[in-house]
Amino acid sequence: MFFKTLLNKWLDSLEVFKKKNLYLFFLVSLNTLKRSIFILVKKFWWLFLFFLFFNLYVSFFKSEFLIIIHQFLFSVIICFFYFISFLVVRPTIEKKDFDYFGKYFPKFFSFLFIILFILRIPIIPIFWMYSLFYLDSKGGIEQSFFSLRKAFQVVFYYFPAFLIFGFGEMLLNYLLCFFNRFNAFITAYFLWNSKFLIFTLNQFIFLIVFFAKLFFVCVLSLYYTREKHKDFNFFFSEEK
Repeated sequence: MFFKTLLNKWLDSLEVFKKKNLYLFFLVSLNTLKRSIFILVKKFWWLFLFFLFFNLYVSFFKSEFLIIIHQFLFSVIICFFYFISFLVVRPTIEKKDFDYFGKYFPKFFSFLFIILFILRIPIIPIFWMYSLFYLDSKGGIEQSFFSLRKAFQVVFYYFPAFLIFGFGEMLLNYLLCFFNRFNAFITAYFLWNSKFLIFTLNQFIFLIVFFAKLFFVCVLSLYYTREKHKDFNFFFSEEK
């Protein structure tokens, strides 16, 4: 019985990759990306500026202590970027204004704890599903661990789809790795004596990486929402 259920889930998880479904899914993902970028630029331009000026300060005034602080703050900021990205991307009837983001902000601290200490080296599909489950929960450490457990469960039962998504992200990471190597080449042979141009190129590469990852968040969020509505009891039957 278990293996029959598992096989059915595995087959069902691949339904979105049928030609007619995949084309529509891709178009909806692009539209979600466009709307998400608009919201991020409109509501969180100050966060991009903060990240820019902090990196600028670290790049031109290096010290061992400052680098340590920078690494910690960089981790926190990246986690916050992911947290905000999932909030922006997830489908909801709520208006995505500052009241919406403020309501979810207390969840960030539990999110940060799980990502930095439990998923210290993130298992990518688990990270995806954990983030989406947690934002649909009531919040708090207990719900955070519940969301983590449900994430493992969903990835197991929808493994073929997540294998394809994982392969897609691997290709994306190879593309981003090419950009980084190109950046290193340009820096070493053409910009080695210009700190400002090196800094500018690095920030440009960061934006490319961020928006590429944001598209992937759009894809995963839509897949999660699609499957959640198809089998709500499986996704949330044990929620407290």
